[in-house]
Amino acid sequence: MRIAKGAFIWFAILGIYTLITLLIDPNGYKFTFNSYTFGIFLIISLITFPIQASFEELFFRGYLMQGFGLLSKKPIIPLLATSIIFGLVHVSNGANMTFSIFPVIEASIIGVMLGMITLGEDSIETATGIHLINNLYVALVVSTSDSVLGNVPSILTAPADPTGSVFLTIILSIIAIIVIFWGKIDKLMVIFTWKDV
Repeated sequence: MRIAKGAFIWFAILGIYTLITLLIDPNGYKFTFNSYTFGIFLIISLITFPIQASFEELFFRGYLMQGFGLLSKKPIIPLLATSIIFGLVHVSNGANMTFSIFPVIEASIIGVMLGMITLGEDSIETATGIHLINNLYVALVVSTSDSVLGNVPSILTAPADPTGSVFLTIILSIIAIIVIFWGKIDKLMVIFTWKDV
């Protein structure tokens, strides 16, 4: 159930953002939908991305976060450590080395958001839903011209904007945290305490 909750919340946030930017600047996107190639890519994505997102969440927010948690009883340490490592493994997400630093930063920000959700809920399910929808969205709905996936048959393609994308990732992550922990902010506060837990 939490996987569906995370998927729905993140899809809604990304969808509303896309809709707003489409209304403000319709020329900022290029319609690249191709029904034949999209159908094939959709099937491949629905098979591979759930496996990939689940594995990454189990490894980073499950296994690795618990491992760092055993070394440090302060939740902020495993949160930051796993987020930085998560970012570093995404260094190849840029189409060229010029942009490679920006996917690392974006993935680290996403890692912080997913880690906060995992620690706040004491579960990786919501984070897994967000991770899955994020990957499906950037592959199938709106891809960018510098995507690691290359020229994919997504519905829309947006131009690469590395610095703006980092800022956007921060804003959307904050919105997701607010929505998920609305009225439950105390669950997040324990992450930022310097006391051992």
